[in-house]
This record gives sequence, C-alpha cells and structure tokens, in this order.
Amino acid sequence: MELITLGLFAAFLTYEINRSHTDRLFNAASRLGAGDLYGARTLLSVVKWSPALGKQRNLWALCLNLDAHLDIIAGEENTARQKIDKILSKPGLLPAIRGLVFQREAELQASWPEKRQAFLDQAEELFVKSYADIDREQLWKPLSYFFYATCQYELTLRSTKEALKLEPRSAFLRYLQWLCRVYLEQTDAEVLEAAEQAIAYADPQQRFWILHDKAARLWDQGNYEGALASTHQCLQIKLPKGFEFLRARAYSQLVGWKLHGGSDPTLEKLLETAAGPEPDFYHRVVEQLLYVGDVAGAEHYLNGLPTGQKTLLLQALLKCRLGQPETAAEFLSQVKERDRTYQEIELYIAVERCEWTKSMELAEGDEHRETRASLCLVWKGDPQMARELVSEPLTSSELKYYGDFNRLIRGVERVLEATEDMSDPYSRAQKAVTRANLSLYLEDWSNALNLYRKYRQAYINDPYHFELTRLYELTCRCWLGEDLFEECVQQRNRMEQMFHESPKMVADANFALTDATFGCKRYQDVIELSSAYLPSEPRAFFRALLLDLRARSYLNGGQAAEAFKDFEEILKTVPDSYLANTALEQLRLMTR
Repeated sequence: MELITLGLFAAFLTYEINRSHTDRLFNAASRLGAGDLYGARTLLSVVKWSPALGKQRNLWALCLNLDAHLDIIAGEENTARQKIDKILSKPGLLPAIRGLVFQREAELQASWPEKRQAFLDQAEELFVKSYADIDREQLWKPLSYFFYATCQYELTLRSTKEALKLEPRSAFLRYLQWLCRVYLEQTDAEVLEAAEQAIAYADPQQRFWILHDKAARLWDQGNYEGALASTHQCLQIKLPKGFEFLRARAYSQLVGWKLHGGSDPTLEKLLETAAGPEPDFYHRVVEQLLYVGDVAGAEHYLNGLPTGQKTLLLQALLKCRLGQPETAAEFLSQVKERDRTYQEIELYIAVERCEWTKSMELAEGDEHRETRASLCLVWKGDPQMARELVSEPLTSSELKYYGDFNRLIRGVERVLEATEDMSDPYSRAQKAVTRANLSLYLEDWSNALNLYRKYRQAYINDPYHFELTRLYELTCRCWLGEDLFEECVQQRNRMEQMFHESPKMVADANFALTDATFGCKRYQDVIELSSAYLPSEPRAFFRALLLDLRARSYLNGGQAAEAFKDFEEILKTVPDSYLANTALEQLRLMTR
C-alpha cells in the first residue's frame, strides 16, 4: 500500500512539476506580451534550481532557454552561456529541444551574420526532424509559448497550428495565431480570417484587441459600416478593472476617423452616445490619440475641451510633442497641482530646451534610469558620472555610447516587441523606425531606407517624426549615391521653421543634414556645416559625431593638421566611447 501511495505521490509530483513549467512559460510569455521584462525574468529565475526529471526535463530546458534569451538581451552573456551549457549537458532531451539552444548561440553571434545564420539553420533542421517526437511528448503548446516569448512568430504559428489539434478551443492559442499574423504583417484577409477563428474563444481583453484591429482594417478598406460595427462591439465589452482606458482607445479611433475626413451618420451617433461616464473620459481620449501618434487629432480635439488642470497638462504635453517647449511651459505655469504628470512634462520640457542641469535634477527614480544615462553619456560625455548615477543593467544609451549597436538593436526590439499595442500601425512604425535609426550607425543604408519608406506614412499626424524621418530618408539616399544636398537643406530649414522653439529638434536636423552632406561627398560643405553647428550642439555625443565628420572631410581635402585637432578633441569630448576609440586609431595611423 505504501508503494502504491508513494507511486501516486510521485506521479502527482511529476504532474505538478510538468504543469508548473508549462504555466511558467505561459506566464512569462504573458508578462513579455505586456512589456514586463522584469516580471518575466523573475518568474524564470527559479528554473535553474528546479529538478529536471522524466518527461518534464524538456519543459525545464525550454524555461531555461527562455531565461538565457532574456539574459542576452540584458547584456548578461556570461550568465546566458552558463544556462546554455547546462541545457547541453542535460541527458535525455529531445533533439528539437536541445537544438533550440542554437537560437541563443545565433543571438550571441549577432555581429557575425554568417555564423548567426549557420546556428539558426542547425536549430531549424533539428526542429523539423523532431515533429513526431514533439507530437508524442505533447510539447506543441509549451513551444507556442516559448516561440511567442522569443518573438519568433513564424514558429509560433507552426506550433499553435499543431497544438490546436489537441486543444481546438484554447483561447490563448487562437489569440496567438491572430496576433502573430498581425506582427508578421500578413494580408488583411489572412488576419481577418484568424480574427474570426479567435474571437469566439477570446477573453474580454483579447476580444477588444481583435475587434479594434478589425475595425481599423475595415475602415482602411472603405467598409465603414463594418468598421463602425466592430468599434461598437469594442465599446460594449465589459473590461476588467484597470483596463477601462481601452474604452477611450476605441472612442479615440472614432474621433480620428471624424477629424481626418470621415463622415457617416452612424459615426456621429456613436460619438454622441458611446462616451464613458467617468469625468475625465474625454481627457483619456486625448491621451489615447497622442499614444497612437495622432498629434494633429489630439490638438484639434483638445481645443474643444473646457479649461481645467487636466486640460492644461495635456496642452503642455501636446505642445512638447509638437516641438514647442516654450509654449508648453506657458501652459504648465498655469497648473497649480504639481503631481507626477506635471513632473514628467516638466522633465520633457527641460530636455527639449536642452537644460542639462535642470533635467538631471528632475530625472530621479528608477523609472528615469534611461534618461539619466542619456544625460550623463549622450549629453555630457561623462562615463564616470554614468557609472555613479545609473545602476545595472546596461541602458540603451550606454550601448550606444560604447558602440554595441547589435546588442542595442536586440534590446530595443525586445522592449518594442510582443505587446498588443503592436497591432496598432503607429506602434509598428515606432519599432521599425527605431530599428532604421540604429541601422544608420551600422551604415546599413539600404535596410534603413526601406524601413523609412515603408513606415513613414504612419507618422502622417505626428509632425516631428514625420519630418525627421523624411530627412533621414534623404540621408540614406545620399549615402547610397544620390546627390540630394539641396533637398536636404530645404528639409532641414523646414524643420527649423516648424520646431524653432526646440533646440534639441533643431540640433537633430542640423546633424542629419551634415551627415547627408558627407554621404554626398561634399566635404567642403561638411566642414562649413559642422563648423557652424558645433557651437550650438548641446550634446557631447553629437558634437563628437560632427567632429568626426569634419575630421574625415579634412582628411579627404588633404588637411591633416586640422583633422588631427578634431580627432584629439573627440578624445576629450566622449572619453572611452567607440568614437574615441575610432579617433585614437586614426591618430595612431597619422603619427606612424
């Protein structure tokens, strides 16, 4: 009897461990989907101590693999390597599960494309060969969670397709199928088909995002009746506590349609009847318009709201987004209650004004780590100060300063990926344009240009990003061989006229023009532009970039002595940075 009891207990324990690992993958994927990187890492931190026995060893390996993926993103490559080695040394794993380690090896080889691709090919080969084993062990569902959590959407689709054969009514698996088709930017027909299959099983939040995306697609197709019907359904959903703002998101979509040319009796009726009961509902609508990049719509709508503290705060925020920090400060000065939102806008204004000391005073707390790092490194060029004031892990500003752009791209994409908001065109554009901006540092002009061309239109109602992206697009074309100097000058001047209140925005335009001019091989013009812009450039990192462009232009013109001075100045301006290392190498070559 004791043996039977022990056997039952062992079976129960194995079941619980199996379930806990599957649940851990699910919860980690959900946390990552909500942008909670810290929460996902906390969930997975216990995996290395948990037993890996029997059938659950494959689930244990998936959890540890995902944990290693997050380590790599955080820059903790040695820790990731230890976990990879632990998986490789564990006997009894399915070849497919063991082979997924090669995906992490590929991430570690980001700077070597050929090696990276070789590891990915190995992982794919082992995975395809093991379909029968995965079927037998019923691992398709945990693999769906794993691939979604690591932003591998094609593999997520393949895994969910197999997993749904066993669990055809699974709400989360159906939702993943829809979400991945959105992320992969499949055709409207494919996305809408997946939406119909998912919506029958979806929970309220999932149902909202599916209908919200469906409405936008139908509106763009000219199916206004269908779009309004889907939005009406969104507004009828009873959302859990804490997610009431989604009602304002749906309503803001109606507002955007009306403000940008939509005219329909049903639309007018919805706008009249669908507003939320809470007093600040219309302010939430403005916040959502700003969130989805409809700055023009937010400005128009906000002007119709009664004056009050919340309206003044939103006016200040809006003016910041329009590159008007002085006007923003005027609105903010009328606000009496200095709450957290006030402080955030005050910091925003200080940064746009290039007020370094005030920005540092305001950038307190863990939520401003990235801002402090940027102020210490990009603005001040002081790595010692950054080490003292910014705690681990590495921030994107540090990776940028030290020139680790491949890791920076991975980290930024991880933050931007896997969130329901990615179903919004503006959010997808932000991800793509951020990747394009980083590609400029890697001199990957073709990739950057393709991304700018594809996604720039999503910024049509966000003037600053729309105009700056246009200048970056011209810059790429200059580096790819077109002489568009005059067009670049016109675009830079247009931006100065539009955003003259913001020294930061004007400085961004100044640098982009100088960079584009170097791409045109107009070296004398580069010398003149950089000399004109250097005195007013407030950020050490960009002063160093301008110095680098000028030094290289001097070299092309045979003015070695002037180039030597600029390279020396870079060493003082941004010590220990990748720009300083490049300048030091140039100085060594020049003194041989």
